[in-house]
Amino acid sequence: MAAGGCPNCTVTSGDVTVQAAPNANSDAQVALLVILPTVAVSAGCCLLVALLLWLRHRQRRDKERQPLKQQITAVRPDHPVAFVLPTVTISETGSEPVSDLSALSHSSSSSSLATFQSNRSWTGARPRPVFNPDTISAELYEYASPVTSPDTTSESEGGARFSSGGSLGFCLRYDVTRQHLTVRVVGARHLPAKIRKGSADAYVKVCVLPEKKQKYTTRVVRNTQDPTFNEEFVFALRRAHLDHKALRLTVCDYDKFSRRLVLGHVVFPLSRANISSRLTADVVTGETWLQLEERLPEQEMDHNKGQVEVSLCYVPDAEMIYAEALRARDLRVPERDLVSLFVKLSWYERKRLTRTKKSRPCRHTRDPELNERLTVPVQRSFLSDVCLVVAVCARSKLGVRHTIGRSCIGPISYTTGTGLQHWNNMLHSTGKAVKMWHDLS
Repeated sequence: MAAGGCPNCTVTSGDVTVQAAPNANSDAQVALLVILPTVAVSAGCCLLVALLLWLRHRQRRDKERQPLKQQITAVRPDHPVAFVLPTVTISETGSEPVSDLSALSHSSSSSSLATFQSNRSWTGARPRPVFNPDTISAELYEYASPVTSPDTTSESEGGARFSSGGSLGFCLRYDVTRQHLTVRVVGARHLPAKIRKGSADAYVKVCVLPEKKQKYTTRVVRNTQDPTFNEEFVFALRRAHLDHKALRLTVCDYDKFSRRLVLGHVVFPLSRANISSRLTADVVTGETWLQLEERLPEQEMDHNKGQVEVSLCYVPDAEMIYAEALRARDLRVPERDLVSLFVKLSWYERKRLTRTKKSRPCRHTRDPELNERLTVPVQRSFLSDVCLVVAVCARSKLGVRHTIGRSCIGPISYTTGTGLQHWNNMLHSTGKAVKMWHDLS
């Protein structure tokens, strides 16, 4: 049994046997004896490898320097080097001086050219033909004048000229009572044959810009470059929306693979035919023939997203600017986004947004009445560092908001065109409200 509760003492046959506790210092010494030699051997190996790498690098560097030493020792002070200076000789005829270097370069270039020519002749290449301008026939390069069609007439002249791209004829009629625009496509003349030589299968596509809601297509007239259509198409256009409208006619060539090849475009603003919102009687035009253009001459009309009317008034005594968004018209908004329209007025000072104001929502209309006013105090010295941005926004049924278009009004450091003109008119008409329509972009 244990004596005195000592865990290291045991009693055997009346005698007490004492067991010694394990020594912790002996374990640490054994660990040090094992680890220290291993670390020393590893460090020695690393140093040996580093020494071998350094010696190898030194040998490689000595080999690279050896040819340079031989080149430097090639020139000795007891062997002078002779330098040859070029001489310049002036001929007695008064021509330009010729130096030895230029003569040498000329001789070397001539010899190399002769060698090149001999090599070409040896390889069997043909000699290059000599160009003689006297042998050219000038008649082959004469420009043919445009063809004048005797059976067509222009609005201002007795005959109509056609370019190589051809021309297109049409008639317009607007009925004020029904508010219908009737377009009659007469035909085309001298169309280019781009698919088959000497013939074309032409048809015409008609639409009204900028909405392009209604689109019509004529029948295909085959195997002719002077097709005649005589087809009428009716567009429903309200008289109040006739301003800034244009008619676009596109002539295309059709083949059996149903591939559309555009031959040309014609863009005709309705204002040229006196068709506008101020009409009081019907308008009927005669046959109008216009040249086809490869690109749309007024393609920017497709990017017009509508207009907004803004009123500005500057009162110098009170140092205040009164800006008001009155109304908008001809907004290019999809039907799904006509749920809610509103305008946002933003005022910037030194390109920093300082004030904003939103109008009440206008529902289910493309010509909303906005009547939103913004009053801003502006010192006279800051009139060149401020501007007004008018943005028309729409909100869909799902609550998603997006900007239809915006317009900037301010000094020349911010904008140009109508925005700059409106700003200058405001400054020259102090104390008066100046109204102007602005295009949204």
